[in-house]
Amino acid sequence: MSARGPTHPRHPRAGHGRRRSTEAVRSPDRIADFFHGLEILEPGVVRTSAWRPDPGAGDPDILRGHAVCGVGRKP
Repeated sequence: MSARGPTHPRHPRAGHGRRRSTEAVRSPDRIADFFHGLEILEPGVVRTSAWRPDPGAGDPDILRGHAVCGVGRKP
């Protein structure tokens, strides 16, 4: 059995530092552009904590999470 250090292709940190992020920061309005031609269902494109919250959960904390979501359907 051989040791698998960070240079081994199957090591969990193999390639660490060489990967490029594919994330893109977009506003809710920019995300809504992806729904072109679709009917955006209520509550629209909002923070994930605000989409269909549990009854009685109160106002979603605007600082909790950075992801937005929405659901669209063909008219």
